[in-house]
Amino acid sequence: MKTINTKEAASRLNVSVSQFRWLANKRGIEPADYYINPGYFSGPMGMLWATKIIGPLKHTKLYKQMVDRNASRSERWRLQDELDLQKRESERLARREKFEHRYASKEFQLVLDSANAMFELNRYAKHDDCHPWTRRRIYNLKSPLIRCLEQRGYCESTAVHLMRVPAKECFGCDGGGMDYDTGRDCYRCGGTGEFKPATEFRFIAFQFQVGDVKYRWHQPEHLVDWTYTPTSEIVPINETEIKPVKISVDEIPDLMDTIRYLIELPFPVLQQN
Repeated sequence: MKTINTKEAASRLNVSVSQFRWLANKRGIEPADYYINPGYFSGPMGMLWATKIIGPLKHTKLYKQMVDRNASRSERWRLQDELDLQKRESERLARREKFEHRYASKEFQLVLDSANAMFELNRYAKHDDCHPWTRRRIYNLKSPLIRCLEQRGYCESTAVHLMRVPAKECFGCDGGGMDYDTGRDCYRCGGTGEFKPATEFRFIAFQFQVGDVKYRWHQPEHLVDWTYTPTSEIVPINETEIKPVKISVDEIPDLMDTIRYLIELPFPVLQQN
C-alpha cells in the first residue's frame, strides 16, 4: 500500500495540514502507518496516510464546504491587500508632500539625515525595549537604504564577515551520544551528542562615508540581493555589545519616513558634494 505524509496529503487536497487533520478526524480516517520524525526524535510520531483516501475525500460534503470557506477567505484577503496598497500609496504621497519642502535643493542633507536615522534605528532595534513589529520595520528599511547609498557612490568598502555559533550540547545525554537507560544512541540527538550542530552565518559589511561621517552596517548575505564586489578578505566577527540609544520612541516614525523618502526618490538624482 502506497503511503504519503501529512504535508503531502494536505497538498494534494489543496488544504492546510491542520485542515487535513481535522477532515480526517471528522471522517474517522486513521493513519496507515507511523514514522519517527528525523528532525524531532523526542517529538510525536509522524503520520503516514494511504493514497487511496485522497480521491474519496474530495467528494465529501465536508471537503466541499472547506474549499468554499477557503475561497471566501482568499477573496477577503485579496480585498484587504487592495486596501493596504491604497493605504501605502496614500502614505507615500503624504510623505512626499511632507519632505519635498524640507529637503528642497538639499539632497545631500537628506542623505546625511537618512544615514543618521538608520544609525540610531539600527542601535534601537537591538534593544529589548524595541517591539518586534518595530524591529521588523526597521530591518525592512535597512537593505533598501544600504543599496540606495551604494548606488549613489557613498560606499567605501565591502567585506564578507563570518559569525560562527558553536554546537549546542544535547541535554538528554550530556553530549555523550548514548542513552543512559538503554545504552543505545540517544533518541534526542541520534547519537551525535549535539542538540543543534555548529552554524556559520555570513554577513556583508558595508562601510559608507557621507561628508565627514563614516557608517558601517552588517547585513545577512541572503538579504543582499544585488551585485557587490568585496574589497577585503573574509574575516570572523563576534559582535554582541548593545550600544546606547540617543533617540526617543516618539522620534521613530519621522526617522523611518525620512529613510523611506530617500529610498523612493528616482535614481540618479543625488550626488555627494
